[in-house]
Amino acid sequence: TYAMAHDWLMPRFGELRALLPDVQLRLMTADAYLDFDADDVDLSIRYGRAPDWPNSHARKVMEEVAFPVCAPALLETRPGLAEDRPETWRDAPLLHLTPSSQGSVDWHEWFRELGIVPTAQGPFFSTYTPMLQEALAGRGVALGWKGFVDPYLETGQLVRLTDRVLTSDQAFFIVYRPDASEAMIETVITALTGSSASG
Repeated sequence: TYAMAHDWLMPRFGELRALLPDVQLRLMTADAYLDFDADDVDLSIRYGRAPDWPNSHARKVMEEVAFPVCAPALLETRPGLAEDRPETWRDAPLLHLTPSSQGSVDWHEWFRELGIVPTAQGPFFSTYTPMLQEALAGRGVALGWKGFVDPYLETGQLVRLTDRVLTSDQAFFIVYRPDASEAMIETVITALTGSSASG
């Protein structure tokens, strides 16, 4: 997806180029399925479960793990957001993804675990990156996906509000044909994750 490319892949793209200096790289992004099974596509990064792609191999590169994040400026005005209690979350300024664009975890699940129904309804976004930009601007709380928000947490542009996380049985996978070069696949996984992966 565009968000996957922008927030997770591109910060690692230089390492990928360095490890594959003789390979002509071509990056395609799409929030809807393209012909990623075409003969000239060596691999794709897809969200789902490993059995979702018949006649292909899949290697897990990132679990789905989400937690609330916001800009430090917003936390200064609403310090209660850092307390994982129902009363601090009931009227939180939430940023939402439309159901068709998000992973399998969302705010409804977050509030179900707290046993409350939120009263504040924030804006909905059809893709992840604009929603994240709104969080960075200090205008709401987003569910941040681990891997996507890590650079912003490291620079202090976003802060994580609680240690509690939401997880699912879905993940991001590198998907490739059975006849793909295992050496190339291992190189890509090493560049993108810093280690080999399995799954």
